[in-house]
Amino acid sequence: MRVILLLIAFLFSTLLIKAQEADPDQKEFVQFIMTDLNSKDKAIEIDNFYRAQKGVFMSRADLNSKKFLVIYFTNSEISKEQILNWMTDLDMDYKCVRHGIHGVDSIIDQKMDCE
Repeated sequence: MRVILLLIAFLFSTLLIKAQEADPDQKEFVQFIMTDLNSKDKAIEIDNFYRAQKGVFMSRADLNSKKFLVIYFTNSEISKEQILNWMTDLDMDYKCVRHGIHGVDSIIDQKMDCE
């Protein structure tokens, strides 16, 4: 009986450890409004830059709405702070920053007034 209990405890702890490991396909997102996006060429430059980064799943810079969305793999070296630093390096101002887990948190239709 003691062996069975130890075996069950071992299996349970193994499953618990496995469940806590990061899913290699799990993704996060960052979305915001680019306040000074004024040209299609700049939107293309931003998209191309982000899409070239290792760990980025997809990005979209929209000229008409001035919205930006990037989805990246959680297990990559990318973070919300890195996304914002890159935007600063690209000489873009932004507001209404939202970060979440893709598939858990909602990607919303942001408005210019951040509502």
